[in-house]
Amino acid sequence: MTRFNLIAFIIIVFSTLIVVVVLFRFLRSEAEKSDKGYKLKGAAAGFVVIIGSIMGIFTAVSKINTIPISKHEEELRKWKPEKWTISAEIEKEGDTTFAGVNARYDPPEPSVQVDRDTRRIVVSDVLIVPNYGYPTIIFYCEGEDYFAVPMKIDNKNSAFEINLEKHNIKINTLIKLAKR
Repeated sequence: MTRFNLIAFIIIVFSTLIVVVVLFRFLRSEAEKSDKGYKLKGAAAGFVVIIGSIMGIFTAVSKINTIPISKHEEELRKWKPEKWTISAEIEKEGDTTFAGVNARYDPPEPSVQVDRDTRRIVVSDVLIVPNYGYPTIIFYCEGEDYFAVPMKIDNKNSAFEINLEKHNIKINTLIKLAKR
C-alpha cells in the first residue's frame, strides 16, 4: 500500500466513523447487514455498509490511472520533436530601434534574436513534431502598445519557404507591428 493509499484509507475510515455517529447517534437510523454466517445490526452494520461503498468507489477511482493508453497516444509519445529555426522580416510602426520585439511559441520558450540592420527576427529552437503540422508563432512587442501578430505556418502557403533538410522556415511576408 503506497503512502497516498494509506492516508486515503485512514481518511475514509475516520470520515465513515463520523458519518456513522451522526446517522446512528443523532438521527436514530437503523441498519442490518447479514452475509455468510454473520449478522450485524445498528451502527456496526451501518459502518460496514458505508465503508464498503466508499472503499469500492476509491478502488474504482484509483484504477483509472492504470487504464492502458490508446494506440494513438502511444504513437504520439514515440514522436520526437525536432528543433527548427524560423526567420522573418519585421517592421515596428514609428520605431526603428526594434526595442521589445519578441516572439512567443508554446512549448517551449524559443530563443529570439532581432537583427536591427537587416530588420529580421530569428526564432531558434522551435520544437516541431514531424507529420503533426507547423506551429503558430506570435510576434509582439513587450511592454509597448502594439498589436500582436500571429502567424500560422503552413506548407501550402507561398508566404513560407520551408527547408526540410535544414529545419529552416523563412516567412516571406513582412510582419508589421502596428500601434494600437
